[in-house]
Amino acid sequence: MEPRAATYSREGTGGSRDGKRTFKEKLHNLIAEAEQAEAQAYRESQLADRKTLCIQLLVEGRPQAFVDFFSLTHGRPDGGHGESTSGQEEVPQEALGQLRAELLRADNALRSGDTEAVYSAYKNLAKYFAQIGRLHKAEFFFRRCLRLSQDTQVRRAGAAPPGGEGSTGPRVTLGVRVFVRIVQIQGVCQAK
Repeated sequence: MEPRAATYSREGTGGSRDGKRTFKEKLHNLIAEAEQAEAQAYRESQLADRKTLCIQLLVEGRPQAFVDFFSLTHGRPDGGHGESTSGQEEVPQEALGQLRAELLRADNALRSGDTEAVYSAYKNLAKYFAQIGRLHKAEFFFRRCLRLSQDTQVRRAGAAPPGGEGSTGPRVTLGVRVFVRIVQIQGVCQAK
């Protein structure tokens, strides 16, 4: 009787392989699970890096740099207004250090009253994000440049409106160029 039972069990469970996974299927499932675990660990390490950098900015007494860094790295590309970012719009891990350094540079320059250095830091970030295709983030910094040039112009002109009497020609030209760049970026973003 035992030979029959062995034949029956082979046919019932192993012969048609219904209900059983092959070694290859098991291996593919294990690889997929490992890839998912690796991706999750990478996301968690990125989050930890972002969190650490945010905390460092606060500890160093840089609230504006913290606000900008947090909003750009945690899904709010325009400082709190608009849609959250997609995975494509996330700040790349390798850019976090540069983002932090330029925001600190802008903060230091702002504290010392050096608007040219602030403008330069924001422009560097705008160009960087435009180069890597993060157009909403590039627009964020180009808008900062525009606002800074307008504010500087108003202060230098004794509260005259931008482009009005007493305005400085180079600043107006700079503001117009930044505005044109913002419009170009918006056109590209809307086309996507």
